[in-house]
Order: sequence, then structure tokens, then C-alpha cells
Amino acid sequence: MQQACSLLCGFLLVLGFCAASAQGPEDVLGLRSSFECEDGGSADTRVCQITNLCIVNGKLYLLTAADVAGDARPKIPDIMVNWHAQRLARIEYLDVHQLAQHMAGMQVKYVEQGVLQHVAWANNFYHSMEALVAFAMKACQVFGHCKASEPSAQAPQLIRTEENDLGNPNPAAFDWLAHHPTVAQAMRCITQHPAPHILGLQGQITIVRSAVIGIGRSNRIYSGSLTRPGFHDIYVLPERWLVDDFRERMAQCAGAPTLVVQASDRLNISIVNRGDGAGRHMLNVQETRSRILSDFAQEIDRVRIIRPEELDFAEQLRAYATSSVIITTHSAANANLMFIPKGSAVVEYVWHKDVAPAHDWVVDLLTDMHLNCSLVGVHQQDHRLLEWRREIFYRQPKFEELSITQKLAFYENNEDLTKDMLDGLDHKFHANFHLDWAVLRPALQRAIGAIRTGNHTFNFMPL
Repeated sequence: MQQACSLLCGFLLVLGFCAASAQGPEDVLGLRSSFECEDGGSADTRVCQITNLCIVNGKLYLLTAADVAGDARPKIPDIMVNWHAQRLARIEYLDVHQLAQHMAGMQVKYVEQGVLQHVAWANNFYHSMEALVAFAMKACQVFGHCKASEPSAQAPQLIRTEENDLGNPNPAAFDWLAHHPTVAQAMRCITQHPAPHILGLQGQITIVRSAVIGIGRSNRIYSGSLTRPGFHDIYVLPERWLVDDFRERMAQCAGAPTLVVQASDRLNISIVNRGDGAGRHMLNVQETRSRILSDFAQEIDRVRIIRPEELDFAEQLRAYATSSVIITTHSAANANLMFIPKGSAVVEYVWHKDVAPAHDWVVDLLTDMHLNCSLVGVHQQDHRLLEWRREIFYRQPKFEELSITQKLAFYENNEDLTKDMLDGLDHKFHANFHLDWAVLRPALQRAIGAIRTGNHTFNFMPL
């Protein structure tokens, strides 16, 4: 506990500790666990640091001596690990003699420093990047592993604890970093260690010499007040120095500049487009680029089209870090907005009039990163600019049950059939669309105006 020792002070409960370096049962018999937690915290925000946390067959244990049992054991306080699902850490006690019995034929592996953390919506890039930010901040705040540190074998290790909920895949069979190669690349900017799930640590006994568990007072894992009300009543913004440390660390790793957009700069505008097969693909992006170059010629230096899925992590970071204005839609790639320059602007273009504004996620991200930038959120109203991926509809059993009138409305008028396709799939999110210049132009004008005046706000233009 180095740079922010005050985070975990004043509540020390010790069962005894004896360092061990060998891997035999006789050495494990000398191990004891201890823990200390923040003073006065609630379960929602409590962070505890545990010495000699033991992981056996996917379960967490504190190690005790054989003669310490029942009420003699200090009570482990409630520690929230999943705020949305209201899940507390499940930590039990284990007699070291019982541990020695477990060891028959099992390897003992020691982890010097570990951050135990739930990864919400682990199969989603946006939320996985939030988890990476939270891990990096804990590694810096608690263990002093900040931007000056190399991502070496001495860096802390992320150990995942999420359960099969909130859309998460089966954690025992899900290789998180293999599923997200770009997240894996970003993780290597922080640590060289893998990020195993506790259920994946089978056939061995894992002793984490110094483990941190708990969400903390500020975090980037559970943002987005639409998901569960009350988030902002409990949690506060991360400290600016922590955010700046993270951004500088990742920029340095990716070989990107750390820029601040000035009011007098000629601007670099980037349009972030999704792939056709992913849905929410902008169909007229080249035409839109030409219009921007024509109408805003005196303001801009260049207009780029970014396709994040075609870029590795470092390339994505550099693209965002050198953009003055980002034009995007609701997408997991918006996680990269954490790397845009301070003083820049974002236009979030919602493609469908009936999609609830998703701006909360971007607002929270830009606010938490202390970016002093602008967001202009707009909604497209003309459903004729949508292009449904009709093959998705044709595969649905309900499609053949539609009336002739409904099918004609779909074929001839491009009407939305989402409410009639009752398979649990939200087809609006799979539609492609044409950008409406009459909607985008004033939004872009407002974003550029905010940069010129330095009056950065979050604006949501009328529906």
C-alpha cells in the first residue's frame, strides 16, 4: 500500500502471518491470512487488502490455524463486488491442515499482488475496457504501480470473479482476453500477467500474497445510470491524478501524443464507422466526409474515417488521441473516447428515433476522465434512412406470421417491424443507416463552436 495508503486504513484484523517460499505442505502449515479494510466504508464502496488469500477450486479462503474456529475468527465485512446484481464477495475460512490435505498431487502457485475484480458484461468490448481502467487504477492506487512502472512480471495480476449473470458467458469456459484481442493488447500496457477467472484456477492451489478486493468509492465498472438507478448517489468521480496517470500510461504504451485541443487549431475530424455485418453501419460515410470538407473547409485540417475493428489497440488509441472531433454512434468502440484529447468534442448520432438516448454512457465516460470536452447528442427521425438487414428478419419464425399489410409496409415503406419480431433480439441495433446531413451539420457546427469558445458542455439537440 503505497501511494494511497489512506484508502485502506484503520481496520486491521490479524490472524497471523508467516511468509512461505517453498511449495510443500509443511510450509503451507505456516501460512496465515490477515486483512484490513477502509475505515467507515459501506459494502458498496469498501475495499479490503488481504494477505495470503487462498484460491482452491474456484473458491476464496482466509487461512486460519487449526485452533482458531467459530466466533474466534474475526468477521469478514461485506464487500460488494457486483453492484448491479448486488453480489457480495464470498470468502470462507480454511484450516491450514485442511489446506495441506487439498495439496495432495496439486501444485501451489504464488501470486505476489492480485486485484480481484468482477468484469461486468465480459463479452462486450466497452465494458471490458471499463474493467481494465478499474484494474489499472487499483494497481496504481494501492500497489503504486503507476505510469512510471513497466508492465513487468512484478506488476499486479487481475483475477476475475464475475458470475454467470448480466449477460456474462459461462466464466469457467470463457477466455476473456482471447475473446478481446484489443483488450489483451491494452492489458499488456499494464501487466504481463494473464487475467484468469477463479473458476479457471483448477488443479492448483493459488496463494495471493497481497490481494485487493472491492469496488471502491470511485470506479469505471458500473457506470451508466440507466442500468440501475442510484449509481451517482453512491459513487464519485475518480481522482484526476489517477485518470491522468492512466491516460498518459496508455498513450505512452501506444506511441500516441498527449494532446490538448486549442481554440485556434485547425481541426482533425474522425468519423467512427462500424462494419456492415455489425449493424449501425453508416452507409453514406464517404459522401458525409465530402460534405464536411466542403462546408467546414476553413475550420478543418482533415477528415478521417476510422473502422476500429480493422485496427489493433495502439492504432485505435492513436486515431482517437489525434482527433479534435469524433463523430460516432452508440457502439462499444466508444470506450476509446477515454483517449481523446482534452478540449475536444464528440458528436453522438443516434440512428433510430425510437432508441432511447444512450448518451449516459458517453457522459459518464467523458466526465470521469476529466476531459473538459463537449458532447453533442442528436437523434435521427426519418426511418426512411434506415436500411434493415432483412436476412435477420427472414430467419425469424414470426416473420411468416405477419400479415400482407405488415410485409408490404416493410418491403415498400421500410417500416420498423421490431415490435412484431418477438424473438428477444432488438433488430433496431442491427439496422444500418444513412447519416442525415440536415441533422449532423448543426450538431457538428455546435461541437466546433464549443471548441472555438472553450465553452464545453453536454448538449442534446431536440428530437
